[in-house]
Amino acid sequence: MALRPFRVVGKNDYRPYATFGILVVSVLFLIWEIGITVQAGQSIEQIYDSYALVTCQIGQVPITELAIDGLRSLFMHSSFVEFLTNMLFLWVFAPSVEQFLGRRRFLFFYIVAGFGGHIASIVFSGGDCLTLVGSSGSIAGVLGAFMILYPLRRIEAFVPLLGRGFNLPAFFYIIMYMGAAFFMDEGGPLSGTLAPFWDEVGGFVSGLLILFVVTLFKAAPRGNPFAHLDD
Repeated sequence: MALRPFRVVGKNDYRPYATFGILVVSVLFLIWEIGITVQAGQSIEQIYDSYALVTCQIGQVPITELAIDGLRSLFMHSSFVEFLTNMLFLWVFAPSVEQFLGRRRFLFFYIVAGFGGHIASIVFSGGDCLTLVGSSGSIAGVLGAFMILYPLRRIEAFVPLLGRGFNLPAFFYIIMYMGAAFFMDEGGPLSGTLAPFWDEVGGFVSGLLILFVVTLFKAAPRGNPFAHLDD
């Protein structure tokens, strides 16, 4: 069977409109970021303070402004690579979570998980003035939710450079995402410090906790360890 670039084994034909909407909004924000940098003649880092959540502004600006900046931060990205990575993992993992929660609840979950990442970054920033940008907290929350709901799911991935496909448990890709974030994020080891990637940690833990509570009232889908044999 020919492999698509990424495919959740056993996933049905549910239409993830909320996930698609988040992807479209993120694309529009990327276009907007490019537009304002071109218009201002500055790099995006130079104008983040006007649009994104900045930790040292807490207590100095109205809470409503902080909330708007925090929400806007969830759809902004600091690089095209970060954008592509987050959108890929969103498209692969979010539809299954959306199907379980429902579209409106999933949108609410996505935002809450993102703010969970913001809060972790603020609490563990060590007093540094950080500009919080990116959907990594929300994406990590989706991955945490996926781990609760579908611990046995497998992901088929085709790697063009290697000319072959892989069929591996979902947690392998989740570890890969979190590991890449740890080594590549600002404040991670490759930036010259050993500071953890608090945005992803906060989002991931938020996703785990939210879905743990939800599954106390709504049973999680039954896992089928042989789903990959049925396709």
